[in-house]
Amino acid sequence: MNIKNWLLGIAIAVIFFMFCVFGTKLIYDSPERENFCNVSYPYPERISEQVCNISSELQAKIDECYNNEGIPRYEYENGCIKDMTCDFCNKEFSKANSAYTKNLFLISLIIGVISIMISVLLIKISAVSGGLMLGSLFFIIYGTGGYWRFMEDLLRFAILGIVLFILIWLAYWLARNGKNKRVKKKKR
Repeated sequence: MNIKNWLLGIAIAVIFFMFCVFGTKLIYDSPERENFCNVSYPYPERISEQVCNISSELQAKIDECYNNEGIPRYEYENGCIKDMTCDFCNKEFSKANSAYTKNLFLISLIIGVISIMISVLLIKISAVSGGLMLGSLFFIIYGTGGYWRFMEDLLRFAILGIVLFILIWLAYWLARNGKNKRVKKKKR
């Protein structure tokens, strides 16, 4: 395969990857933090030069809020913290984001595997086939990357093992069925 085919394959890979990413975003919106935590609390200016002390009871409430993955929202009086409420919007956003990344992972895995299979089994032009395979691999990595932090170690291990098995099987299948064999030119 000459340099033009390599460059064409890489261009197809990049464009196919971007097509999949933006197509998915067009159909499936990601959760936005602003939809969960839309309240802003600016830090108040100090009215006096007094030193503010936080009571141990209030500090315990603040610590409990952080430990429960909340965000303390303070009430001020004369520039000092008077009281606080615990806002769990960040926890709700994290839960929605986890569900979104899981679904994105599944979508990218399904589209990526189907695209790889089509490019291996049906497409005979090596630049197109290679470009679609590489773009599909990028899309699978993109989907997996978002959900990776939420996955259990056993699931990570299983996914990597399955992908490794499929890639090795695919390489053997290609070699056995002649797609990787060099074509000899007929003498005239």
